[in-house]
Amino acid sequence: MSDGPSSPAPPVLSRPLILLLSIACGITVANVCFPQALSPLIADDLDVTSSSAALVATCAQLGYAAGIFLVVPLGDRLRHRGLVTTLLLLTCAGLVLAGAAPSLPVLAVAGALVGLTTVIPQILIPMAAGLTAPQRRGTVTGTLLSGLIGGILLARTFSGTLGQWLGWRAPTWSPPPWPCSSPS
Repeated sequence: MSDGPSSPAPPVLSRPLILLLSIACGITVANVCFPQALSPLIADDLDVTSSSAALVATCAQLGYAAGIFLVVPLGDRLRHRGLVTTLLLLTCAGLVLAGAAPSLPVLAVAGALVGLTTVIPQILIPMAAGLTAPQRRGTVTGTLLSGLIGGILLARTFSGTLGQWLGWRAPTWSPPPWPCSSPS
C-alpha cells in the first residue's frame, strides 16, 4: 500500500561530474586563501608594511563571510546554473582586478569581491546532494567536501610557490574552472 504518489528518483550524477564539481569546489575556495601566503610579496611590491598587506587577506575573508550570509541563500531561490555561472564570472572579474591592482586599496576591494563571490562550493555541495539518491548523498557530499578542504590546504602552498617564481599577481590570473555541464 502506498502513502501517496511517488516522487521521481533524483538523477544520478556521474563520477566524472562529481569529480569535476569537487575540483571546482577546491579551486574556487582557494581564491580566498591565496592572499594569505602572498602578503609578504604584496608588501614588497606595493611598498607597504606587512600588516597593511595582510589587510588583503582580511578583506577576502570578510567578503567570504558576507557571501555566505548574503549570497548562499540565493541558492534556494535561483537556478543553480545561472547563479554559479554569474558567481564564476564575478570571481574572474575580481581576480583580474586583483591581478591588475595598482595599489593596496584596489587590491583590498578586489579581495573582498573575490571573497564575496567565492561561495560557489556552498552552493554546489547542497545542489549535488539534492541531485543524488539518498543512499549516495554521503559519498557525494564527502567527495565535494574533500575537494573544498583540499583547495583550502593546497592554496597557500600553490600561491606561495607560484608567487615566489612569478610574483604575487600570478595566482590571481588563474581563473576557476567552468563547470559547463553542471546540472541546474
